Amino acid sequence: MKRKSPRRRGMATRHLVLAIVAIVVALAAVVAFLVYRSTLERPDERDNRMTRNAPDRLSVRQIMVRHPAPEGGGMVWSAIGVPVTAGGMTALGSIVVSAWGDRVAEACGASGKERLSHFFYDERRVAYIDFSPAFLSGCAVGTSGEMELIESLEQTVWANLPGTAGIVLLSGGTPVDAPWRHVDARSGRMPP
Repeated sequence: MKRKSPRRRGMATRHLVLAIVAIVVALAAVVAFLVYRSTLERPDERDNRMTRNAPDRLSVRQIMVRHPAPEGGGMVWSAIGVPVTAGGMTALGSIVVSAWGDRVAEACGASGKERLSHFFYDERRVAYIDFSPAFLSGCAVGTSGEMELIESLEQTVWANLPGTAGIVLLSGGTPVDAPWRHVDARSGRMPP
């Protein structure tokens, strides 16, 4: 019988150790990949909950509304998410002015009343805003309060409909210069 030389036995042992190390490293890589893959398949529950509760970004747009702050804190801007409409500028303007009217009614303490009767945006880029007379009688404002509300309405319309050339206010279908009847009608605050 032929005996293996000690040198050959040492090489065989080294090859066996290298093979075992290679197998262990390969198994560790496979396990690491499977763990990584499982995290991709099972997203974090918090992310999943937030996605479920968040509105579809394609069906919602942000509008900016300037309105009286609660408890008499002056005028503030609020970003509001509203549904995207296919009705063009008239539909968007109606949503914007309705949101403004809701915020003003909240500040005045008026609730449950119709605010906007009609909104129309014509080809000359003039916005016609017809308020319900009940809404205009629901807020007790003085001269400076009326000026602030008119300015906040102008700023809200121009922020969301930037191409607007003018704003015409109506109450029950009748044009008014001073919706709350405190501002001098000759001041020309709302250009036709």
